[in-house]
Amino acid sequence: MNNISKAWAQKFDLIEKAGGEKLKNIKNLSSRERMKINFNFLAFVFGPFYYLSKGMWKKAIAISIAGILITLILFSILASMNIRIAQLGVLTSAWFASRANVDYYRKIVKNDNCWW
Repeated sequence: MNNISKAWAQKFDLIEKAGGEKLKNIKNLSSRERMKINFNFLAFVFGPFYYLSKGMWKKAIAISIAGILITLILFSILASMNIRIAQLGVLTSAWFASRANVDYYRKIVKNDNCWW
């Protein structure tokens, strides 16, 4: 864990302060600290490519496939009700953004490369 940046070390410290990967004490953090844990802008924009760059290729594939399936199912259900929501594609991006920091924490700190 010595070769991570200062920014990642701070995020990991916040995750520890929030109770580890389960974030059971996240309510004890300020809203700014919670945002640092719960949202990763680069993961939102680049999604699976961000995960690939961090060496989490299995999780990148799994989230991408699950996100596409969920989006297609929701789109089909809403289309059958004549409801059009163009923003459905953002769901997978939001999923990547909200999980990236904790997933990377699990990989680096816990030596757990997610699922396999």
